[in-house]
Amino acid sequence: MDNQELFITYLTAKEDMTTEWFKNHQPQFIHKLKPVHKITVTDDVFGGELGTLFRIQIEYMYEQEEEDEENQINNLKNKQEYQEQQKYNQDEESEAPEQLIVKIPKVGQTTYLGKDAKLFHNEILAYKLICPQNSELFPKVYFSEIDLNLDNFIIVMEDLTLRKGKVDYQFGCNDVEASIAAVKNLAQFHGKYLHYWKNPTFDQTAQNDRYLANQGLGHLNTHFKLFYLGFTVLNPQLQKQISSPNFGKFNLENQGTIVKSILDNWPKFMNLALTMNFSETEFENLQIKEKAEKLSKLVNFAEVYENNIFSFLNHKIRSIIHNDFRFGNIQIDNETQKIKVFDWQLTGVGNPLWDLYYFLQNAFDGEEKKKHEIGMLKIYSQTLINEIKHTKEERLVKIITYENLLKQYKRCMWMGSAMSLSIYPLIIGHIKNVKEILNNNMQLVFIKSYVQQILDLYEYFFEIEQSDAQEQKQNNEK
Repeated sequence: MDNQELFITYLTAKEDMTTEWFKNHQPQFIHKLKPVHKITVTDDVFGGELGTLFRIQIEYMYEQEEEDEENQINNLKNKQEYQEQQKYNQDEESEAPEQLIVKIPKVGQTTYLGKDAKLFHNEILAYKLICPQNSELFPKVYFSEIDLNLDNFIIVMEDLTLRKGKVDYQFGCNDVEASIAAVKNLAQFHGKYLHYWKNPTFDQTAQNDRYLANQGLGHLNTHFKLFYLGFTVLNPQLQKQISSPNFGKFNLENQGTIVKSILDNWPKFMNLALTMNFSETEFENLQIKEKAEKLSKLVNFAEVYENNIFSFLNHKIRSIIHNDFRFGNIQIDNETQKIKVFDWQLTGVGNPLWDLYYFLQNAFDGEEKKKHEIGMLKIYSQTLINEIKHTKEERLVKIITYENLLKQYKRCMWMGSAMSLSIYPLIIGHIKNVKEILNNNMQLVFIKSYVQQILDLYEYFFEIEQSDAQEQKQNNEK
């Protein structure tokens, strides 16, 4: 059933959600509900940059099971309605959740971002195309539609707070047990879709409707470009970067200039960072300034990005990836250790190691990340290998090895640094009030994470270069 056959009223605010709306759209729900008597919109409103979420509580028409039959008939309008009640009571497939979550676009300057970058479209399509194939990983979605102009959407999904699981993990929480559960589930998901992006139906749909399959990691670039343009005050270097005609193609020479400019201005960034509870001792021990200065003299950033980021983007190991896989977007079941993942706006086809790197970058602080990341990579690798070991595609079995995955994981350092170094100018040039950051725990953890990425970049630089040289030598010998 396409949108032309559906009669959908899109919401612009939670006040638009009424019992009448719910009843009118209920026949289109993917999962059948028992007849609804009344819905109540609670005061809970939450969400991120692009979406507004709110909770609705549901009362059903036939909740008088303890009454005798005669009273039930009297309480209902007629016998026909009573018979309808009995029919639904006997229908075990019908559900009666006490409450649901509704998601609509966030009104304001970021609305155009969701529309122009196709992020609204992405999330709806993830629920329509990927969710049916891997429903265990997704919240149960009852209704998800987007209008033809891509400027409005609505999602009605289960309320994960009713499950026995934890969802309120913090950035840098250093929770090893929860991280292991997340990494295992992530590897299983990637294993299922290592070649799903080549499925003819999926690929044709992508070509016709600009679906997520032919977008890949380019969504990230578009996202940051449009996000920055929404600010009224921009650092001049950042303005130069996003104004480049080749911005969407990773303008390497310009990117290298930006990176060097940022490294040259480390004192300013360090002063900002120190104000945010970084101790001077910590900076001295990490030798951030010295390493940054040495790196800027040794590395031709344009050349390095070309060798590493393009290799990262075009690598043979490709799967459907989430692109924002982190604590805050997942719930872990306390009993089964299975996870539910939400916020699929950035999903695309890309290097699956990016999801792992991005997750670990935000799950652990500094030294804790160094302590656990190789162990986490081994868990991910073994789970992924187990997932595909029965595949008939020999090429997949051959390239999915721990050694190959480790190398790709290290290349993620360059992808991560490219993204994080694009954010540095925003932090330095836009935020003038440090208290604004101190009051935002997420922003604070992100900045600490970016500092660590510079150190990772330094430590892995020569290792990657040596690995590439060794691989080239082996190829020449062959």
